[in-house]
Order: sequence, then C-alpha cells, then structure tokens
Amino acid sequence: MKPFIEKIKYPIALIASGLLVFGVVATFSHISIDDPAYVFNNPYLKNLMSGNIVKFFFQPYANMIRPLDSLVYLIGYKLWGLADAGYHMTNLLFHIINSILVFVLLGFFIKERPYRFLAALIFLIHPVQVETVAWISEQKSTLSTMFLLLAVISYIKFRQEQWSAGKWIALGCFISGMLVKPNIVILPVLLVWYDFVYVRQSFLKNILEKYYFWILSVIVGMIYLFFVHKTGFTTTLFGGSLSSHILTTVGNIAGIAQYPLAMIFPFYIHMVAYPDHPIMLVLSPQFLISLLVLIGAGYAMYFAYKHQQKTVLFFIGWYYINFLLASGVIPIAYQGAVRYLYIPVIGPIVLFVMGVKWLHNKDYPAKKGLIVAVSLILCSYATIDLVSVRAWKNELAFWKYQVWSQPNNGRDRAFLADTLVVYHYDGPAIEQARKAVVFSPDDPVVWSKVFTVYYRLGMYDTAIQTLDALHKTLIRNYGALDPVLIPDSGVGYDVRNYYFFLYSSYADVYFKTSNYDSSVMYGKKALALQPANEHVFALTADGLLMQHKEDEVLPLSHEFIKLVPGSSTGYLIRALAYEQTGKFGNAISNLDKALPLCKDTLRRDYMIQKRKEMNELMMRR
Repeated sequence: MKPFIEKIKYPIALIASGLLVFGVVATFSHISIDDPAYVFNNPYLKNLMSGNIVKFFFQPYANMIRPLDSLVYLIGYKLWGLADAGYHMTNLLFHIINSILVFVLLGFFIKERPYRFLAALIFLIHPVQVETVAWISEQKSTLSTMFLLLAVISYIKFRQEQWSAGKWIALGCFISGMLVKPNIVILPVLLVWYDFVYVRQSFLKNILEKYYFWILSVIVGMIYLFFVHKTGFTTTLFGGSLSSHILTTVGNIAGIAQYPLAMIFPFYIHMVAYPDHPIMLVLSPQFLISLLVLIGAGYAMYFAYKHQQKTVLFFIGWYYINFLLASGVIPIAYQGAVRYLYIPVIGPIVLFVMGVKWLHNKDYPAKKGLIVAVSLILCSYATIDLVSVRAWKNELAFWKYQVWSQPNNGRDRAFLADTLVVYHYDGPAIEQARKAVVFSPDDPVVWSKVFTVYYRLGMYDTAIQTLDALHKTLIRNYGALDPVLIPDSGVGYDVRNYYFFLYSSYADVYFKTSNYDSSVMYGKKALALQPANEHVFALTADGLLMQHKEDEVLPLSHEFIKLVPGSSTGYLIRALAYEQTGKFGNAISNLDKALPLCKDTLRRDYMIQKRKEMNELMMRR
C-alpha cells in the first residue's frame, strides 16, 4: 500500500493545486475573442445533423482545420450544451494532465521525485499559464501539448529502454497533436536534439531515421501556412513592402528578447498582445534586460556542452526549439502573447529546479533559507494567478484589464467601449470610444468598433461620421482601389473584410434613418463582396421593397436562393416581392418552401400569418 501511495501522492497534489489555484474559472463566462467562433456561435457544432459533420471536422473554419479539437468541443456540447463552466473545466483538466506528464517526463532526467514535483508544480501555476488556462479557445494549446509530451515520453522510453513500440506511439501522438494544433510540427527537431545530446550516433543519421516525422511536418506546415495566408491571419511571408518586412523582423527580435523577462518576472503580463512599434521595443529597458538574459542562456548552453551537462544542455535547447513558434520568426504567433510560452517554459523551469537541487545538496549555513525562498516564489506565483485570472471573469473585466495594462492601446479601448455599451454604461463607453480613435487613428478595427458603439446608442449621425473616417483610413492605409478586385487572401482578406463591414454598416445605418436609396446602394456593394451574406441580402431587399422596386427584388432573391438554397430568407423575400405585385399564388408557393427551412419560431409564426392573410385575399378575388 505504501509504494502505491508514494506513486500517486504527487499527481494527487498536482490535481489539488490546479483546482485550488485555477478552479475559479468554472464560474467564468466566455469572451468575445475566438470563443464564439469555436463554440458558442459555431454553426457546425449546433447543426451537425444537416450534413455539416464533414465540414465540422475537415473544412477550414476559424483559420484552420482542427478535427480533434473540434471533436472535444462536440463532446462537450453534447454533455453540457453551451454552459461555460464545462468548457473551462475541460481546459483546466488538460492543463493539470500536462503538469502530471511533465512530472513523468522528468523521471528520465531527474531521479528525485520531490524535485520533479517542484518542476511540475511551477509549470502548473506559473503566471504565464493564466491566459492558456482561463481562455476556452486555448484548449487547442493544452490538448496539443498533451500529445507532444506523450510523444516525447514515448520516444525517450524507446531510446532508453529499447521499447520498440515507443517510436510508433510517438508518431501516433505526433499525428494526433497536429490534428489539434499544428504548433507541434517542431517535434522532429526536438527528437533530433535529444538524440544529439544523449545518443551516440552521427547527426546525419539522427535526422534521416526520422524521415516519417519530417514528411508529416513539412506537409502539415505547408497546409497551415496556406490556410493562414488564405485567411489573412498572417502576412509575414507573403506580400508587403521591404520596410514592413524589416519592421516585422525587428519586432520578432524584440519579442524573442522580451519573453524571458515575462518568465522570470511575471508581474506585468498582457493577455492579448498588440505590440508597440518595434523600434520602441528595441529601445526599451525591458528589451535590454531580456537581451542580457538571452546572452547568459547562450553562454550556459556552451558551458553545458563543454562539460557534458546533458540535462542542462537538453532543456536549454528545449526552450529555444519550442520557442521558434513563439518568437514569431515562424509566421504563426502574435508577438508578446504569453500563451506561446506554454511549452517553451518547461525548459527554464527544469533549469531552475536543477539549480535549486544543486544548492540544496551543498552544505552551507543558510541552507534552510533556500526552502523559504522557493516557498515564497510558489506563493507569489499562486497569488498572481488568483488575482490575474479574475481578469477573465467576463467580457467587461477582460477589457478593463487590457486597458489598464496597455493604456495607450486604442484597440483595447475600442473593445472596452463596445463592451461597456452592452453593459449599459453609455457615458463611459463614449469616453473610451473617443480615446480609442485618439490613440489609434489608423486602425480600421478601432473605427469599426467605435461605429458599433454609436450605432447601438442610436447616435446615427455620429455613426455615419465614424464610417466616413473608416473609409478615409482604408484609403490612407491601402490606397484608393476597388475592393471587388482585391484577392481574397493574405492582406487582401483583411482589406475585403474591412470594406464589407464598411458597406454593410452604411446600408444598416441608412436603412435605420429611412435613407433607402443609400441603404440599397451600399447593400449591393456589400453583396458584391459577400453575395451569400443573409443579413445584407435581407437588408438590401427590404430597402428595395420599401421603395416598391419589386422588379429588382425578384432577380436578387433568385440569385440568393441559388447561393444559399437551405435558407428560408430567400424564399421569404421572394414571397414578399410577389405579394407587392399581387401574385399571391406565387407568394404562397414561396412561403411553403420557406416554412420547412425556418428554425426560428417567431419567423415561422410571421410566415404562417402572412400565408393566412394572402390566402384570404385570394379567396376574396
């Protein structure tokens, strides 16, 4: 019984620590960044029985194909619907499992279980993990990391214990992890690094014998870069001027230097990063301090290699290798977002624990002070977690913290203004909206959010002025061009979306102010960019019907039905157009087609009532 208790006491302690520090997330709601797209507004998740299951798992959605990540969300949806607590606790569960896997992994490097537990505990509660744990959308990171750690453990077991199944389990975990999030394409490099440090064979052989890992990495990497380019998620490798590439490179270097500082001094951590100008980053004291940390790490790596300190060498390499994605050198990550430290942070943590172990084995008078110091560090981390995790409590708390931590960032203030309106804080919302455009006058996202604020408040004249400012910003940033001719990929993807928002918003606000001519004009421009958009189609058609231009509504609705045959809106609009022309038989026929497609109770009641009225009119004739 005692050996069994000895085996499970540390995993149980990790589970208890994770629940104690982060269990509060079960009371949190979701936020508007990614969470609605992945779960709460995901059309595939809510309507799997209508032929969407293939699209749900194998068609790009929200920038990438993530079949296993989607599967976990689907299971959650079947178990607890749209209850936020279930998704939060699932993500926390994966994080706790990862801490236990770190404990298991370190068994190959550190014999003493208390030191392995210390490293796993720091990984569990380090403040850089708050963003990953508290954000529902970051399930892709915790789940993919689980597969990465399982793959590394299996491979090392294969190498150290000649466990032949280990390399195939590692390959299976590698494939599974890439079906969650492609960030673990870096695994083959990590395995080569392990063999370089611990296995006595030629470096070339180390590389070539992992050919199946390399092939998969290259394929998945190319697919991922294709999709992020197609959706405009990144423009690092495609398009842009020489100066923009130079600034991007400088920003990447600055980011590489600043990440270590976030790990060592985790007292001022941004949740979602919108970086300052890269030149300002390079000139900042934080950059210079971080650069010294990196230089020190490089020297330690050389020293470890010369003196055969293999564990030190391996885990310094762990940090650098896994950091290739976090640095932004590979065009996947946003600079400054601490969630990208989730895997790399294991390296510095192990080095810290090895330093504690070395000091603890020395005989010196202040030895007990080391235990006190480590305890204080753990307590400070837990305290920071308990405070900072509450910034994810709800949308308002989230954006308030963002503005507090980055007061000169206009985009954060614009999002806060939009959120304040939802919570009916109208005065503060207007104040934040005004400050947002002062701090970020050239950001189209800011103008878009500020428009939403004024539109929701019914300040339509100011809303139109905001759209005019957005239009000028787009011309200033991208030049005077026809958005229909812009390619729907790379930078063009964002520009087309900005123009679609501009035109559809003009259509919306002009319709609200009964300026139907302008509403229809901008509605048609928006439909030229997104012809299958149901809201804009209905808005444009309503504007035409208000002007009794049924002859224009009918071809518009015919085209929309071809594009979206499963929508009831096209048939309903066509029925209303036929009603205005007095063709009640045709109108009723279209209502009969619309009713089986309609899932909205109020709209169905409206159509049933309309059908009844038109049927009575036909009877009177």
